[in-house]
Amino acid sequence: MGRDTVNTGIEGMDELLGGGIPKGATVLINGPPGAGKTVIALEYAFNQAKKGERVLFVSTCEPIYKINKFASSLSFYDLDLISGGINMDYYGPKEKRGYVEFQDYSLGQISDEQYVGDFFDGIQKKVTRRSYEHLIIDSITSINMLLGNEIERRKKTLLFSAWVSRMGCTTLLTSEDYGISGTERFLSDAVIDLGRSELRSSKSGCGNISGMHFRTIEVAKLRGKRHMSGKYFYSISSDGIRIITPGSKPAAMEENTGLTGIKDLDENIGGVRYGNIWHINTDDARTFDPILDTMARETIRSGDGIIWIRPQEDQFTSIDILKRRFGEEVMNAINEKRFIMIDPGRSGTPKDLKNVVINVPVTDKLFSELSELIISIMRPGDVRWRVYLDIGSLNGSTGKEDAKKFYSDISAFIRNNEEILMTYKETYVSGRGLLNTIESRSDGIIDVWNSGGYRLLQVKKAPGAISFEPYVLKMEDDRITLFPF
Repeated sequence: MGRDTVNTGIEGMDELLGGGIPKGATVLINGPPGAGKTVIALEYAFNQAKKGERVLFVSTCEPIYKINKFASSLSFYDLDLISGGINMDYYGPKEKRGYVEFQDYSLGQISDEQYVGDFFDGIQKKVTRRSYEHLIIDSITSINMLLGNEIERRKKTLLFSAWVSRMGCTTLLTSEDYGISGTERFLSDAVIDLGRSELRSSKSGCGNISGMHFRTIEVAKLRGKRHMSGKYFYSISSDGIRIITPGSKPAAMEENTGLTGIKDLDENIGGVRYGNIWHINTDDARTFDPILDTMARETIRSGDGIIWIRPQEDQFTSIDILKRRFGEEVMNAINEKRFIMIDPGRSGTPKDLKNVVINVPVTDKLFSELSELIISIMRPGDVRWRVYLDIGSLNGSTGKEDAKKFYSDISAFIRNNEEILMTYKETYVSGRGLLNTIESRSDGIIDVWNSGGYRLLQVKKAPGAISFEPYVLKMEDDRITLFPF
């Protein structure tokens, strides 16, 4: 990034802006109440002050004491960087020291219409006198409501915008989306729109997300630079703004608990206790595959055994595929006979998987034979087992009552012997009756779905979970990270 670009320091923002804001540009941040416009403006201001630059923050919608009251809980809000007013211990700017100076132009402070009319003139004099590198007006909407008729307002806005550009002062303007005309959007060098979007699954069957809305951010305009297009999710926390682009501290673990291998998920649910049963719904197996692979790698790493019942037909056809998905450690698990796939109804197992795959022919006694086989594998030795069961694989089998009995037998054995059962199912696959039984008996339920290029994950049920809010799931270098909204 060159000297002509200003780094906002806001997580994910500079990526959206193609590296940052052109120095001296005017940026309009537009959005509804509660979207975080003031938080963005404050975080930007303090990030610039930390770099040794001077910032004038003009508040037209909130008195300064109210800003200080709500902003004091934000981690970046540093009193030592505030010049005067709020911080009475600040003795003036020092050489090469950055600071933020607040100017209160809130409507409660403005009682004279002439004073309102001179708003831009007053700001120009202040910026000229102190040579600020950055100017923030939060918000331009409040001033526009008191600047007379439309022609007068446009004239003043045009002259002020031209003056700021000549000064080389990088300017942020915030506005309410219901109070903005085309003037500010046209004059601004960059426009960032904040909003809310409803998430919908890419496939039917995930009705639980209907009506769920999340914050979105979009760079609608940026003169002279290439930027990321489209809407992206963002969150607001005490650490400020975090923008999450798609797919690009551990909890205090109780004894007798295994990990999923997804650090953020384990932090939320405290891991998976042995003797527990979990179920995962997904709208697309490909959305779920990274999670399944991560859990399997953690199982292998921990020394536990895996019994995988009916994996997808095209996914495990050679040792090389197993190594790619689970790493070289899978060979230790195979040699120690703690990585086993049970494949009902299929034949023609590849030669190099003869020691891995057990074929069970489909007969009237399929489920009872499966139960006996699984229990016989788990009984001997000191290995703890985790069973992964694709519920969709039971769907085409005859005898729904037999399928339910099979599940009941296996889940009872898992509980009594303190192993772990992890079932999963694509929600658009039929067979709701069996799924209802499984969900009602599961200790934990997780939904995973795809929406607009994002993988999303939500814990719906879990003993001791910290949060039941959705997460954006990102997979990078075989590592899954969850970003809360």
